[in-house]
Amino acid sequence: MTLILLISLSSLIGAVAGLLAARLFLSYYKPDATASAVEPADPFIAAEIDQAAASWAQAQGRPEAAGLLADKLHLLYALDRRRRQP
Repeated sequence: MTLILLISLSSLIGAVAGLLAARLFLSYYKPDATASAVEPADPFIAAEIDQAAASWAQAQGRPEAAGLLADKLHLLYALDRRRRQP
């Protein structure tokens, strides 16, 4: 009985502490107003990324992986463009 009481109280205290920490962190978060939107990707580069992903997947013998690799390459390209913006 003591063990059940101890586990339930520690769970409750942990949940309350987590909620308080989340509220504290979210109250200090201010979105960057100076961040500008990244212009849309060039359709020719998007096509090259898709083609590179498909050719890599074929070379590896896993054509079903082309979509996953293409998504990752598109994400990397977008992050690089965002980082390089002045």
